[in-house]
Amino acid sequence: MGYQRFDTEEIFELMTKLYRGSLRLYINFFQPSVKCIEKKRVGSRIKKIYDVAKTPYERVLAHPKISDGSKQALKKLFVILDPFKLRKEVDDLVREIQKRAKWHL
Repeated sequence: MGYQRFDTEEIFELMTKLYRGSLRLYINFFQPSVKCIEKKRVGSRIKKIYDVAKTPYERVLAHPKISDGSKQALKKLFVILDPFKLRKEVDDLVREIQKRAKWHL
């Protein structure tokens, strides 16, 4: 968000809407990440081995301890999500927050 000062209730509400809404859905369903699965010491260095990049959504679907009901609910949600619309919502909210914030250096 930058170095602005976010000190009003209005900005707090916008940030809450951003983090609990479109940004959360965008990251969890459409942004892959890698996970470290192993660390090996090779002399004085540590070699890290990473898993294949997957979204958190894909990791949940692959996990055996997650109930089938939860997986089905996530699949239904995934079908109705539009990554381009979510990204636009994220960008619009960030612009609105930055516009209302006060610069403080």
